[in-house]
Amino acid sequence: MKVFLKPQVKQLWLEALRSGNYAQCPGKLADGRGGHCCLGVLSELAVQEGVVTKEVEEHTYETLDGGLGIGYSVHYGRYMASNYLPREVAEWAFEPFDETSAYWENPRVNDPRPVNHPLRNGQNTDLANLNDEGLTFHEIADVIEKEL
Repeated sequence: MKVFLKPQVKQLWLEALRSGNYAQCPGKLADGRGGHCCLGVLSELAVQEGVVTKEVEEHTYETLDGGLGIGYSVHYGRYMASNYLPREVAEWAFEPFDETSAYWENPRVNDPRPVNHPLRNGQNTDLANLNDEGLTFHEIADVIEKEL
């Protein structure tokens, strides 16, 4: 199934990814210290638009040297999503929303890397993988602009 990004959301997302206002992080929507994955940036836009809620939890942990460290957990939406696009955000951003689709939380796109690139895994991949494998927000914005 081809995923269609709503034009007004697409414009907001592209501007946000290219703005330089968001630091990038892998593995989760947000790290609580200002870092986001590309889907976390979309989730932040949904928070700003009143579509979804956001909670940040601070916790302490023991470091390897016996000291105390501070960590953060960031959760979005009704199901407290932290490492996948919340359903509420998907419903706001994409149409038609197909709840039977296996990839609604991580939109599938064509991998822009050369065929012989070591991280390329076939023709299609998802935006979360592109983010976690090191594509910049500008490169991901180019993929979104072309594919969605």
